[in-house]
Amino acid sequence: MKKLSFLILTVFILISSSCKKDEPNPNTGTEGSMSGMVKLYDESQTPLPKDGMIVSIYGSNPLISDTTDATGKYHFDNVKYGTYSLIFTKPNYGIFILNNISHQTEHTQISIIPSLGQKSTTKVLSNTAKDSLGSVFISVSTAPAATPDTAKYIRIFFNTNDMVSYEDFKSYTSVLISNSNPIEYRLNPHKLEDMGFTSGETVWFKSYGDSYYSNFHIEPLKGKHIFPNLNLNSAAASSFIVP
Repeated sequence: MKKLSFLILTVFILISSSCKKDEPNPNTGTEGSMSGMVKLYDESQTPLPKDGMIVSIYGSNPLISDTTDATGKYHFDNVKYGTYSLIFTKPNYGIFILNNISHQTEHTQISIIPSLGQKSTTKVLSNTAKDSLGSVFISVSTAPAATPDTAKYIRIFFNTNDMVSYEDFKSYTSVLISNSNPIEYRLNPHKLEDMGFTSGETVWFKSYGDSYYSNFHIEPLKGKHIFPNLNLNSAAASSFIVP
């Protein structure tokens, strides 16, 4: 009887061990799903419907993509583990790229929720500068003009040559917000020094209309700074001499 009990126990252990070996281990897979969300706005801060934005995995072949639903959600299945960049596209919106998304588990919930804006409709009519009390005051006129009820958004680029642009610059501002026209921006000596300019140097600058949510990003392959929502209809560059 003891021998029979021992034999039954041995067989049970062997069967159990065999079953465990056949069970899949979720931690040893090589691919899984990814999901995230996005928020959409006009060129100011007014929320817009979140559906219809195409989100794709940069460089995937065949292309892995999804279109956001009414809540702004997107989802990918069967994505191999790795680190990815995501591309966000929709008509009237500048392209946005979200870099360095790590995917190493059965399901990755992307914690970064981009707030993306439409392209700017603000045109820069003129940008001038004057020196006063040791600082440089830049004045930018736009159309439509900023008003107490309607803010306008611009970005200014600086360089040491008259070819300055959003593609050729030494320094640039963040998005500047103003409820008055012209838009005024002050550069004191400390700020100019931080930007890399020295006293007596000629600095050229050019302004563009931008959006509150500018969709700024860094291109993943070349590391280039991208400003996708700029309105390229802009006045010619102007210059000033650093005090």
